[in-house]
Amino acid sequence: MVLGHLAVADLARRTVFRDGNFIFMAAAAYGPDLLDKTARAFGGFGRGPGHSLLVFCLLAGLAWPFCRGSAARRRLFLIGAALWLSHLACDWPVPEVLFWPFLGSLPGNNPASMPETVVMFYQGKLSIPILIGEIVLVGASLCWRLLDFWRARTALAPGQPAR
Repeated sequence: MVLGHLAVADLARRTVFRDGNFIFMAAAAYGPDLLDKTARAFGGFGRGPGHSLLVFCLLAGLAWPFCRGSAARRRLFLIGAALWLSHLACDWPVPEVLFWPFLGSLPGNNPASMPETVVMFYQGKLSIPILIGEIVLVGASLCWRLLDFWRARTALAPGQPAR
């Protein structure tokens, strides 16, 4: 899911987390990919540990002590955790990746380039549900933006009579 994660961050910003920083939200929504693609650049796995619940729990456990004593930090933690988990839900990783290392080792490294990987992603076994999900998420994000634009254009100015 390429644009879908950005659409999830946009929808979250416009609905549930209105006070959240969009750049942080987008980074959290792409979190597993940022971790795995960085590791891949240095010879690691394509979709690997960043897409596992174990890594999510470890990162959440490391971040939690910094959230004590501040409601704003706890809210930031909640936003980051929710968007990281939304990434896992949208990507639908295979059980060996999601529950790594409890179901065995990670699938082998994919030697394809990044553009080839994107194409292969949509040609994979879950291509139709993932593609539909991405279309729905991007469509919902665009519709929400158009609705906001329409509301702003039709909003009454102070002192203006109703139409």
